[in-house]
Amino acid sequence: QRQMCIRDRAATAPTIKPPHGGRLVAMPDNRGYVEWVIDAGRLYLVDSAAAPARGAENVVLTVHTAAGPRQLPLAPCQDADFGEACWTNPAPELRNQDTAGVLRFLLEGQPLRVVLGTQPAPATTDLPALRPAEAIEKP
Repeated sequence: QRQMCIRDRAATAPTIKPPHGGRLVAMPDNRGYVEWVIDAGRLYLVDSAAAPARGAENVVLTVHTAAGPRQLPLAPCQDADFGEACWTNPAPELRNQDTAGVLRFLLEGQPLRVVLGTQPAPATTDLPALRPAEAIEKP
């Protein structure tokens, strides 16, 4: 059983080195990685060859705070090599390694969702609240 755990970990480990020295989190469907550079407060979208994953749109990070979910709209970074694949926001949460959140974006027209942080984000972090009429199941 111990070998199985090691093998599972190896299968999910990134196959590239983070180009900016940040934390790598895999995107769904082997689309690449999100590299979170905590000290700089930047999120880089990286393909499986460590090159910029271009074509991202509507990039939003929703973080869980003591007051509840908070959306952080992200703006492009000033990065010559990763200009179209680098995103930031001045909020302190992006520079805190204990932040947990959900990054949502379109990449080449496909919607993607990546969970960031060391703590699992609550399931409702990126979902809009239901109005009372929608929450009640009708017979």
